[in-house]
Amino acid sequence: MADDNYLDVVEVFKGEDRQYYYRGKSNNGETLFTSEGFTMPSTALRAAQKIIADEDNENITLKLRFQDQ
Repeated sequence: MADDNYLDVVEVFKGEDRQYYYRGKSNNGETLFTSEGFTMPSTALRAAQKIIADEDNENITLKLRFQDQ
């Protein structure tokens, strides 16, 4: 059976360490990758946008989750 997982969502979020990260999630919700920490949210956002631009899928969603959790 073929692996039908693909990158569906890239989330930019604030970690418990107050740094900003991005992570890629597949269409089934599995985390595929998580970035290193960034001190500025704009840097994490630019890196996430580059990941999306490099993918051959125009249907990837970008989600921002900066609120304290």
